Parts: sequence; structure tokens; C-alpha cells
Amino acid sequence: MFSSGYGTSTSFGLWGSVSQPAIATSTSALYEVRSGFLYFPFVTTPVLTASLVGTSTAVVTWTPAQAYLGWSVGSYTHGIGTNSSGPYSYTPVGTDLVATSTGLTLGTTYYFVTVVNDAFGNAIGTSSPASLAIPGSPPEPGDDDDGGTSGTVQTATSGTLSIGGFAHPDGTVFVLRDGVRVGEIPVANNGTFLITLSDIPFGSYNMTLYGVDNEGVKSGVLSFPVVFYTRRLLVSLQGIFLPPTISFEKTDDTSTVRVVGSTLPNSVVVVTITRGGAGAETRTATASNTGFYEFFFSKEFLTQVQTTLRSLAAVGDMRSPFGVALKFVDEYGPRVLRGDFNNNGRVNLTDFSILAYWHDRENVPARFDLNSDGEITLADFSILTFFWTG
Repeated sequence: MFSSGYGTSTSFGLWGSVSQPAIATSTSALYEVRSGFLYFPFVTTPVLTASLVGTSTAVVTWTPAQAYLGWSVGSYTHGIGTNSSGPYSYTPVGTDLVATSTGLTLGTTYYFVTVVNDAFGNAIGTSSPASLAIPGSPPEPGDDDDGGTSGTVQTATSGTLSIGGFAHPDGTVFVLRDGVRVGEIPVANNGTFLITLSDIPFGSYNMTLYGVDNEGVKSGVLSFPVVFYTRRLLVSLQGIFLPPTISFEKTDDTSTVRVVGSTLPNSVVVVTITRGGAGAETRTATASNTGFYEFFFSKEFLTQVQTTLRSLAAVGDMRSPFGVALKFVDEYGPRVLRGDFNNNGRVNLTDFSILAYWHDRENVPARFDLNSDGEITLADFSILTFFWTG
């Protein structure tokens, strides 16, 4: 028999096997004996944190499990009971890293466990229990010193927000509420994160998330509204996929530009390249098991016309949004900017004013007619703003 943990012993027994338990199968007409130790699948079990929301609601979060040597984590099952040794009542929660239990009995201590299931739904590991004591009955109305009735029943005035998902390994995820930073959490080396924010006053908020990778490069931001009220004490947002980071790096070859970034390990990274007014083209690469990805471009390709790069990452059915738009600036010479009418290397309000002068005029010089249709219209202003540098 085996367990989901490691074992130690001052002595051991040796037994033989024609072949070790295999992850895959094979056929052979010949074989040879190789000595060594048998290996077994292994899974790390989640670490649970239980929190009280209001007077009778428990929010339980846990760290992601990691499986090796043939096992994979497919889902979780949440268990609740009133005794650490069981029995527990179990509820499947899919791939969520949070579970909520409502209507708990006041004055009772509850215990929670999380079961890790493989891709076929078989239990392959169980966490240690986490406990949470539900306070006793709230104060009852009573007589005050004047003989009157006093006392109030306490009700919840705040909620809890749980956010989990995928970002840049060994980086940091930051959370803002209405533009003010309210939390941050390190990202695990497998690219997952989970943050829980408690005591958020009832109300409506705009929450913003962004990440910073281990090189200090900031990702794009995600924003979403959140509302807390008496019947919505917990908001759980899981499966958030932050965009990859993206930046330029110099290479020893001055004719080549390197584009690098960080995202969820082993994901497919898609970079879109927009050049001038032409349609976008794409290139793909696979991020390493540390989340690193890279692309190489010739400097001539990037400087012929204004070039903008954006990236996203995808794993299976999950896909991140596009990240920040990265515009290439050639440090070794001028670049071609459509709309730079005064040739100062920038497209700004001066160039806008020049273009506005020719609006609705006849015999427009070709250099101002950006879409070459013989007149200055909104389309020309749209092209100019695309190359805008300020």
C-alpha cells in the first residue's frame, strides 16, 4: 500500500519485480535487468484556511495541489463535519480553490477538509483538517438601567472577496479597489495565485488586477465590478488569467531584436504584430516550465513601418486577454512614422493641426493623404492617431 506522503525508516525490505509499475505501456522481444528503486505517483495536499463571514457563514480557501509521476489534479471535493476524525459531508467543487458553507449552527466548531481527485475523479490525497469555531448566539434584547428594552442583534456589514487564477511564476499579483491598492500576493512557481480580502464594507466597487513578473515587468490590467450586500457576503472569482508580460531585450546581434515575457508555464503564447495600416499577423511559441517565452525579429522588419506587438497565452480552453501594446523604438536611427509631417520623430498635436488644415480642401499633397483616397477624412485622422507618440 502507499500513501500521498513520503516515508522514512531505519530499515527497509527489498522485494523484486519483473517490471516496475508503469506510467505507460510498451512491448519488447528483449529486455534487460536494471536495478534501482520503484517509483510511485505522488501528490502534495492542499493547505486550508477557514474564515468566518457574518455570524454563520464559513469561507474555506486552499492552496493548489501538485501531482507527479503519472497523476494529475483534475478536481477537488470539499468536506465539512463537526469532528476532526469525521464523518464529513462532501461536495464537489470542480477546480475552484474556495468553498462556502452557510447556515452553520451557532456555538459549534466545524472541521473542513479538501480531497484531491485525479483526472478520472479518483481521490488521490486529502488535506489535514482546518477548524473554525462559530460563536454562540448573538445578544438577546434585555432591560437597561431605566427599565426599558435595549440590545441589538449584530448583522454583517462587510463581505469577503476571493480571487484565484494564473499569472507569472514567482511574480506578484496586485489588487486595487476603486484605484487604491488593497492587497498583493506572490505567485507560486507553477503560475497560480489565490488571494482573499476580508472586511470589505457593503457597497459597489471597481476591482482591478495586474501582475508584475520576476523581472519587474508589469502586465496588462483586468477590471471588473463587484457588489457586496446582506445576501451576497462572499464573492468568489476563480480562473482569472492575467495577460503575459512583454518587453524588448537587446541582443549581441544589433540587427536582431528579442521579445521576451512571462506567463503560465507550458502555455501557448500568441504574439500579434500590427505594422502600419496592414492587417495583423501572428506568431506562436510555447512558454517554458518556468513561464518564460521569447521571439526574435529583425530590426529591419520592426523599423520599416510603425510596429506594435501584443501577446496572449492559452492552455486548453483557457485563454488570457491580450496584454499591453508594445511599440518598437529604434535606438540606432530614425523610424518611419506615418503622420510625422514636420519630421521631428514624433506624431503629436502639431501633426494633428497640420492634417486638420487640409481637411475638406482640394489638391491635397500626397504626403498628407494617409490612406491615398484623394481627400482628408476621418480615415486619415484614424491612421494618424494609430501612430500617435505624444
